[in-house]
Amino acid sequence: MIPLQYSFPLSLSPKGVNLGFGDAACLSRHLAEGASTGEPLAATRRLLRYETDRQRRNLPVMAGIDFLQKVYSVGAGGPFGAARALGVRAVNSSPALKGVFAAMASG
Repeated sequence: MIPLQYSFPLSLSPKGVNLGFGDAACLSRHLAEGASTGEPLAATRRLLRYETDRQRRNLPVMAGIDFLQKVYSVGAGGPFGAARALGVRAVNSSPALKGVFAAMASG
């Protein structure tokens, strides 16, 4: 794994693409389930289930991305910078934590 740096080294664009692919796959699954039962494609109940499923997945990811942006927009000095550096060192030294973050990032 690539070690984390003290600045935000990765583009977030791939994460957005992954979320979009997840949205498309989930919508496809919900529409197929509805079609198999004779439900209209635009059935509100079916679309609300799709929306709920995706919000459960997307909102935590979006909150995490927002948190990372805020963490890395603060300078390296001061107590917040020191806490961030400590956290990065902890993640870099723990294969288990790296695995957790990698699993979350891969969707």
